[in-house]
Amino acid sequence: MNPLAAILVCFFAGPDNIVEWNGCSHVGWQDRRPLCPINGQSFDVLFRAYRFDLTEARVHVDDGAQATFAAVFDHDEGPYAIWRATIPATAATSLHYYIELIDGTDSDFLMPTGMSETAPADGGWEINRTTLVHAPLGATPASPGGVVFRVWAPN
Repeated sequence: MNPLAAILVCFFAGPDNIVEWNGCSHVGWQDRRPLCPINGQSFDVLFRAYRFDLTEARVHVDDGAQATFAAVFDHDEGPYAIWRATIPATAATSLHYYIELIDGTDSDFLMPTGMSETAPADGGWEINRTTLVHAPLGATPASPGGVVFRVWAPN
């Protein structure tokens, strides 16, 4: 989409019962705080949508038991609104999550493969505290102190 079209879509985004799919994004390895949650700690999921487009948002989590956590507007970043949901600490070593975006009566889902009108069958993004598959490549500071190292070495 060219920049002018993005500005116009953002300008006209609002509570119109249509989630603007091209304005929604979440990159798992960079849109979590901390970037690499370990040892069952809580973490925040951040995601973007066009400013004023969403009326509500939720993060669905499956760690053996399914739960839903409300997201709240955090701040503006250019033409986007940044939303945040806090996922509480859990004893589970693995969990999956996906994001539900709501604009009035329209409810759509954001998952690793993109947007959909239905919830993902695969559960969405994975947090695995045993394999640390969710950690970014390289050195990532871990809280409370320390560093997680993840490397790509196929052979």
